[in-house]
Amino acid sequence: MVRYTVETETLFPTLFKRGLLLKVIKPVIPFLLHALRNGWASLTFQVNDRCTGCSTCSKVCPMNNVSFFNDRPVWGDSCLSCFACLQWCPCEAIQLGRGKVRVDRYNHPEIKSEDLYYTGSVALH
Repeated sequence: MVRYTVETETLFPTLFKRGLLLKVIKPVIPFLLHALRNGWASLTFQVNDRCTGCSTCSKVCPMNNVSFFNDRPVWGDSCLSCFACLQWCPCEAIQLGRGKVRVDRYNHPEIKSEDLYYTGSVALH
């Protein structure tokens, strides 16, 4: 009979030892600092004058949370904070917290915004 030793370790020490903790926390620090200084309500989406009304933000939102009023996006109450609207805005017109929180935008080079367009309702389980 062969016996195996199973080592168990909690998540925090594992992340800390491998240097992953800093990689996980580092992108969140600007949001937390901004929220501590200005309150959580300050972390709302804003749109600047570069918006062309293309509606990409509305099309990539998995919750159908972005609607348009006077050719400008308006966010509802069912945001998942996935940042798809911010990431896929072709004009980089969407900002978080009136643009005071720096958010790096990234899109996978092999994915187009059209690949993410939602045409139906989303069912959450």
